[in-house]
Order: sequence, then structure tokens, then C-alpha cells
Amino acid sequence: MDYKILLRNGRYALLETQTQYVIACGFNETYPKGQQWGHGYYYSHWNESENKKIVCLQSAIERFRMLTEPNYISRYRFEELATQLKDGLIKYDEESAMEYFDEVCEMTDEEKQWFGIIEEPCQ
Repeated sequence: MDYKILLRNGRYALLETQTQYVIACGFNETYPKGQQWGHGYYYSHWNESENKKIVCLQSAIERFRMLTEPNYISRYRFEELATQLKDGLIKYDEESAMEYFDEVCEMTDEEKQWFGIIEEPCQ
């Protein structure tokens, strides 16, 4: 498998091939081809749209950072925490929560829609 090394940290490497991104665990490029890593995480895009490729790369970077940075908190975990905090604020006092979202957080309608604070407008 031909690949390009995008990132490397210790025994982990983020690789790019023609059809996928790979987090290679136990990576050692001096070993023979086919034996350069023990196992991996594979994010296939199969030469699909650029958006699909971007999503795959983002997912691969998230996993790479989770494996190589001890204090790294993923975007997905931040989303989960933010959603739980939002739900708690609304449950406790919806009027104050909405005021907080508007005045302190300065949230846009799009951000409120993403978090489910307001519904998407009908089109």
C-alpha cells in the first residue's frame, strides 16, 4: 500500500492513501511493506466528494489526537457536554436560559438550531 505520512507522534502515524486515511498504531516505516504497523483505524473516502474526504480527515485527526495527546478532549465530547449543560439550563429556568444564550453567549439562530434550542424554520 502506497501512503504519505501526514503526521507522526511516537508509534502513531496519520497516513493518507488514494482512498483512505489511516491511523497506523505501532508504526515503524523501517519494517517491510505490509508489516509497518500492527493495527489501524481506517477512514475510507474512496475518491468521493471533497466534503466526504474532509469529514474523513477530520475524524482521523480527532482519533489521532485522542491517541497521542493525554489531555485532549474531542469535539464530540465537547458537543455532548455543551448539550447536557444547555438542557440543564433550560430545564432549570427556560426564560433565564434563553436570555443567557442571547446576551452572554451571543448565539446565532443557526447555533441555536444546531443545539435544538429553536426549531428550524419551515421552508
